[in-house]
This record gives sequence, structure tokens and C-alpha cells, in this order.
Amino acid sequence: MDTYEWLPGEFFLINKVDGHMGGEEVKTTEVIGYDSSKQTYFTISFDNQGNAGAYLANLRDCLWTINGELERFMGEFSSDGNTLKGKWELLSDGSSWQPWMDIKLTKEII
Repeated sequence: MDTYEWLPGEFFLINKVDGHMGGEEVKTTEVIGYDSSKQTYFTISFDNQGNAGAYLANLRDCLWTINGELERFMGEFSSDGNTLKGKWELLSDGSSWQPWMDIKLTKEII
């Protein structure tokens, strides 16, 4: 489950992830922002395993891409903006990207 919430001022979005990958519990907090001088999004994440990551992201039409040093994502929002489907890949040997996971996020307003 992913939960998104604006910080006061609505300059930064917080994404909290609570789920499982295989049998392992995954909890992540991510901060998403926009750098207007570079016209790109950035994200910084921290998880319950002690990992931290920094990524650059772009939104072009309905295509959302996220690029990190060892992970990358390419996905597409539905025409109504309520669903994001895409694929994460991992850099396996320093030069080859391998499939990691497919995701589908569906917006639900609580």
C-alpha cells in the first residue's frame, strides 16, 4: 500500500510504502519534489532495512520515469490519472538492466 500526502505548502509530497516483497516486509518513506531550475522531479527514499536512495524523475504526458544509480522505473498513468502501471529494473552487473518487479497502483481516496 502506498500513501501520499502533501507537506504544508504543497511543495513536497510524502510517499509511505507499506508492503511485502516476497516474504519480506518493506516500509519506505519517500520525499518527492520538483526542481524548477532543472525542470525535473527528484525523490529521496529511506527504508526499514537502513537503505537510502536518491532518484531523478520525469513526467512527460502520461509517462513517468524514475532513474537511480541501481534501479529504474518506467510506467504510464491511465488517461483518468487513477492508475499507474509500470516496471522496475535493477542494474545487475554494472551494465545490464534486469527485470525486478511489475507494479500497478490504483488511486483510492480515503
